[in-house]
Amino acid sequence: MTQNEMPDIDTLMTLAKRDPAGFDVLKQDMTRALIERAPAEHQKRLRGIQFQVDMEARRAKEPHGRMRTNI
Repeated sequence: MTQNEMPDIDTLMTLAKRDPAGFDVLKQDMTRALIERAPAEHQKRLRGIQFQVDMEARRAKEPHGRMRTNI
């Protein structure tokens, strides 16, 4: 898999079930790479939005609670 390639959904689901920590690392890496490819004038705002999403996910008591957000 190249840096710009996203794994297929089955691979992502398997990784999330078998290695949640590894899935989180992959998700963070891919998010970071996407923000870095955005135009420079949008990167600060995108990082701010991602920070809000991450904080809401940390507050979730259950994994499916990460899907809901009020951002």
